[in-house]
Amino acid sequence: MSMVASLAYGFYCRRVPFRLLVHLSITAGILATIAYWGMLGKASAVVVTLVVGFVYMTGSLIQLDLAARVCPPETAGTVFALLMSVINVSNSLAIALGGYAYEWGLGLWGSRVAFDVLVGLGALCTAGCWLLVPILDRERPAETPAESLAGLSPG
Repeated sequence: MSMVASLAYGFYCRRVPFRLLVHLSITAGILATIAYWGMLGKASAVVVTLVVGFVYMTGSLIQLDLAARVCPPETAGTVFALLMSVINVSNSLAIALGGYAYEWGLGLWGSRVAFDVLVGLGALCTAGCWLLVPILDRERPAETPAESLAGLSPG
Protein backbone atom coordinates (compact mmCIF):
# COMPACT_ATOMS: atom_id res chain seq x y z
CA MET A 1 0.00 0.00 0.00
CA SER A 2 2.95 2.31 0.50
CA MET A 3 3.64 2.31 -3.22
CA VAL A 4 0.01 3.10 -4.05
CA ALA A 5 -0.05 5.90 -1.45
CA SER A 6 3.18 7.35 -2.85
CA LEU A 7 1.87 7.33 -6.41
CA ALA A 8 -1.43 8.86 -5.32
CA TYR A 9 0.34 11.57 -3.31
CA GLY A 10 2.48 12.45 -6.31
CA PHE A 11 -0.72 12.98 -8.29
CA TYR A 12 -2.64 15.20 -5.86
CA CYS A 13 -0.02 16.80 -3.58
CA ARG A 14 0.28 19.99 -5.65
CA ARG A 15 -3.42 20.15 -6.48
CA VAL A 16 -4.68 20.30 -2.89
CA PRO A 17 -3.82 23.25 -0.60
CA PHE A 18 -1.16 22.11 1.84
CA ARG A 19 -3.09 23.30 4.90
CA LEU A 20 -6.00 21.09 3.83
CA LEU A 21 -3.62 18.15 3.33
CA VAL A 22 -2.39 18.55 6.90
CA HIS A 23 -5.92 18.53 8.32
CA LEU A 24 -6.96 15.62 6.11
CA SER A 25 -3.93 13.60 7.17
CA ILE A 26 -4.73 14.08 10.86
CA THR A 27 -8.38 13.18 10.29
CA ALA A 28 -7.43 10.14 8.22
CA GLY A 29 -4.92 9.09 10.88
CA ILE A 30 -7.59 9.20 13.56
CA LEU A 31 -10.06 7.25 11.43
CA ALA A 32 -7.41 4.70 10.44
CA THR A 33 -6.50 4.15 14.08
CA ILE A 34 -10.14 3.80 15.11
CA ALA A 35 -10.55 1.29 12.26
CA TYR A 36 -8.66 -1.19 14.44
CA TRP A 37 -11.81 -1.41 16.54
CA GLY A 38 -13.39 -3.12 13.53
CA MET A 39 -10.87 -5.95 13.52
CA LEU A 40 -12.93 -9.01 14.33
CA GLY A 41 -11.22 -11.67 12.26
CA LYS A 42 -8.60 -12.39 9.63
CA ALA A 43 -10.41 -10.74 6.72
CA SER A 44 -11.10 -7.53 8.61
CA ALA A 45 -7.49 -7.50 9.85
CA VAL A 46 -6.24 -7.55 6.26
CA VAL A 47 -8.57 -4.71 5.21
CA VAL A 48 -7.67 -2.58 8.25
CA THR A 49 -3.95 -3.20 7.70
CA LEU A 50 -4.19 -2.12 4.04
CA VAL A 51 -6.13 1.03 4.89
CA VAL A 52 -3.81 1.94 7.75
CA GLY A 53 -0.76 1.32 5.54
CA PHE A 54 -2.09 3.70 2.90
CA VAL A 55 -2.95 6.38 5.46
CA TYR A 56 0.36 6.01 7.32
CA MET A 57 2.38 6.47 4.14
CA THR A 58 0.27 9.46 3.09
CA GLY A 59 0.81 11.09 6.48
CA SER A 60 4.54 10.38 6.29
CA LEU A 61 4.74 11.95 2.85
CA ILE A 62 2.91 15.04 4.06
CA GLN A 63 5.40 15.39 6.93
CA LEU A 64 8.37 15.01 4.58
CA ASP A 65 6.80 17.42 2.09
CA LEU A 66 6.31 19.99 4.85
CA ALA A 67 9.94 19.60 5.92
CA ALA A 68 11.09 20.03 2.32
CA ARG A 69 8.98 23.15 1.85
CA VAL A 70 10.23 24.98 4.94
CA CYS A 71 13.81 23.75 5.08
CA PRO A 72 16.57 25.90 3.59
CA PRO A 73 18.28 23.89 0.81
CA GLU A 74 21.71 24.23 2.42
CA THR A 75 20.54 22.34 5.54
CA ALA A 76 18.28 19.81 3.82
CA GLY A 77 20.51 16.77 4.45
CA THR A 78 20.89 17.51 8.15
CA VAL A 79 17.21 18.30 8.62
CA PHE A 80 16.19 15.11 6.80
CA ALA A 81 18.54 13.00 8.96
CA LEU A 82 17.22 14.67 12.12
CA LEU A 83 13.60 14.20 11.03
CA MET A 84 14.18 10.50 10.29
CA SER A 85 15.87 10.08 13.68
CA VAL A 86 12.93 11.69 15.48
CA ILE A 87 10.49 9.49 13.55
CA ASN A 88 12.46 6.34 14.37
CA VAL A 89 12.80 7.20 18.06
CA SER A 90 9.12 8.12 18.36
CA ASN A 91 8.06 4.88 16.64
CA SER A 92 10.25 2.84 18.97
CA LEU A 93 8.91 4.65 22.04
CA ALA A 94 5.32 4.24 20.86
CA ILE A 95 5.81 0.51 20.36
CA ALA A 96 7.45 0.08 23.75
CA LEU A 97 4.95 2.23 25.66
CA GLY A 98 2.03 0.64 23.81
CA GLY A 99 3.32 -2.81 24.71
CA TYR A 100 3.67 -1.89 28.37
CA ALA A 101 0.23 -0.26 28.41
CA TYR A 102 -1.33 -3.30 26.78
CA GLU A 103 0.29 -5.68 29.27
CA TRP A 104 -0.89 -3.49 32.15
CA GLY A 105 -4.44 -3.30 30.74
CA LEU A 106 -4.44 -7.02 30.02
CA GLY A 107 -4.21 -7.77 33.72
CA LEU A 108 -6.96 -5.29 34.57
CA TRP A 109 -9.52 -5.70 31.80
CA GLY A 110 -8.61 -8.59 29.53
CA SER A 111 -7.29 -8.61 25.99
CA ARG A 112 -10.19 -7.00 24.07
CA VAL A 113 -10.71 -4.04 26.40
CA ALA A 114 -6.95 -3.49 26.76
CA PHE A 115 -6.66 -3.43 22.96
CA ASP A 116 -9.64 -1.08 22.60
CA VAL A 117 -8.25 1.32 25.20
CA LEU A 118 -4.88 1.32 23.45
CA VAL A 119 -6.55 2.09 20.10
CA GLY A 120 -8.49 4.94 21.71
CA LEU A 121 -5.31 6.37 23.22
CA GLY A 122 -3.61 6.15 19.83
CA ALA A 123 -6.47 8.03 18.17
CA LEU A 124 -6.38 10.65 20.91
CA CYS A 125 -2.62 11.13 20.47
CA THR A 126 -3.12 11.53 16.72
CA ALA A 127 -5.81 14.14 17.38
CA GLY A 128 -3.24 15.97 19.50
CA CYS A 129 -1.43 16.79 16.26
CA TRP A 130 -4.02 19.53 15.74
CA LEU A 131 -2.34 21.39 18.59
CA LEU A 132 0.71 21.77 16.33
CA VAL A 133 -1.13 23.16 13.31
CA PRO A 134 -1.09 26.79 14.61
CA ILE A 135 2.69 26.51 14.95
CA LEU A 136 2.89 25.41 11.32
CA ASP A 137 0.81 28.42 10.31
CA ARG A 138 3.25 30.77 12.07
CA GLU A 139 6.37 29.11 10.64
CA ARG A 140 5.34 28.73 7.01
CA PRO A 141 5.48 31.73 4.68
CA ALA A 142 2.07 33.06 3.69
CA GLU A 143 0.67 31.60 0.51
CA THR A 144 -0.56 33.79 -2.27
CA PRO A 145 -4.16 33.10 -3.35
CA ALA A 146 -2.94 31.36 -6.51
CA GLU A 147 -0.51 29.18 -4.53
CA SER A 148 -3.17 28.37 -1.98
CA LEU A 149 -5.53 27.19 -4.68
CA ALA A 150 -2.80 25.12 -6.32
CA GLY A 151 -1.55 23.76 -2.98
CA LEU A 152 1.86 25.33 -3.53
CA SER A 153 3.90 27.41 -1.19
CA PRO A 154 6.90 29.61 -1.81
CA GLY A 155 10.12 27.95 -0.73
